[in-house]
Amino acid sequence: MKIERYATLIALGIGVAVFLIAYFLLTSVGWSLWIAIGIAAISCLCISGASWLLLDRRSEREIHFDTYLDEAEQKVRIVQLKLRQIKAFAAKLRHQATAALLNQICYDVDQLITRIRAKNATELLSSAERVDNYLKQVVSVTEKYVDIEVYPRYYKEPNIKLEQIRQGLQSFDEYVVASAIALEEGDAFALDVDVQMLDAAKYRRLT
Repeated sequence: MKIERYATLIALGIGVAVFLIAYFLLTSVGWSLWIAIGIAAISCLCISGASWLLLDRRSEREIHFDTYLDEAEQKVRIVQLKLRQIKAFAAKLRHQATAALLNQICYDVDQLITRIRAKNATELLSSAERVDNYLKQVVSVTEKYVDIEVYPRYYKEPNIKLEQIRQGLQSFDEYVVASAIALEEGDAFALDVDVQMLDAAKYRRLT
């Protein structure tokens, strides 16, 4: 983790320390309160600025990339939140094979994100955004699956609907695994909507 990314915080910390030390020294030798505060504040600003210039030697391109990585990690945290939701739904399912499939999806998605971060960090944000969009559907249909299991009498052909959801989830997991394999083989990672990542038609039948 590069220290340059935290140059501003470090510089501010140094500045605060300089202010406190200067203020204490000046007041201890009898300087008036306001003069001591003024000199300490000027010292704080000067030292903070100098520290920042010394610490942050990143180019504009590096600064932009670090900002990109911060945004990407924020999106990854959103993906991880959805994975926790899916795991919570899996724990409620009566059908153990479907519960196991959901847990496998969570594991495979987490592995895919980890591998993208390690091998192709420039694609992390866009990949996480696309995965997040599909996970929204997974969360939605998984919630529906739980409801159908608990209240089958409120649905026409509940068993067929449950099977449709299972097939859609299986298709999704297969695509996630295929994406990880492609990444490991050196292919550029891309979640193209033209590729059958999810069988969206099966999901639409439930809406």
